[in-house]
Amino acid sequence: MIVNLCGSSIATSIITEKSTKVVEYLMINVRPMALITGKILANLVMVLIQFAAMGACFAASGIINNALFGEVEKVPAGEGLEVSVMDSSAMLELLSGISVGEVLMAVVAVICGILFFCILAGLCGATASKLEELSESTKLYTMLLLIGFFLSFAVVMLLYSGAGNQTFTNICCLFPISSPFILPACLLLGKVSWGVSIIGLAILVFFVWALFALAAMVYESLIFYNGKVMSFKDILQIAKNRRQVERKGEKSHE
Repeated sequence: MIVNLCGSSIATSIITEKSTKVVEYLMINVRPMALITGKILANLVMVLIQFAAMGACFAASGIINNALFGEVEKVPAGEGLEVSVMDSSAMLELLSGISVGEVLMAVVAVICGILFFCILAGLCGATASKLEELSESTKLYTMLLLIGFFLSFAVVMLLYSGAGNQTFTNICCLFPISSPFILPACLLLGKVSWGVSIIGLAILVFFVWALFALAAMVYESLIFYNGKVMSFKDILQIAKNRRQVERKGEKSHE
């Protein structure tokens, strides 16, 4: 939900600026890539502040809960079954065994995931010129976001039911669409090895770099585009054409 909020905010902002012609005034003093980078970094800072606030509230709730009600261990569920209830203090105790390296890798995975989807949302938003085209222009972004979410949700449900498949978990942690959602949790809870975590993070970083390189190549053309919503194939064609122009310019300079 947080990633979707950030991406939708960026896409909406870009389309609004294009439809109201505000972007034409902004381009006088601001480069196109500086504009989208500023939007992405602003949303990233907002997300990190939200995560910090949620973590502080989580810790505070554990302290208050224990002070008022004491520790809750088990609740009878009938027919000889018992349901374990883990309060926030028990969760904090579980997380206390996590190393600093694991925490840093998890944070980097979350940041890279936010950057990946925000850059994609910015690119998709730039392909439209009217707010009415927002849903159509962000179809690719929305589809990839849902695929990543449902894959990670499937891993969680399988692990919760005890029927988890390690191969499927590893694949989801390596797949750059789903790894931002599931890799941090699996790493912190010891559900994947260090090797899989490092490879998954490296793949995610590579795709963030590749997407940013694509954005840098075509965003300047898209920001002034007015017409029908472009497909991802059209974006790749623009990138190809600009690359050819750059190569010709380098040869002529030589």
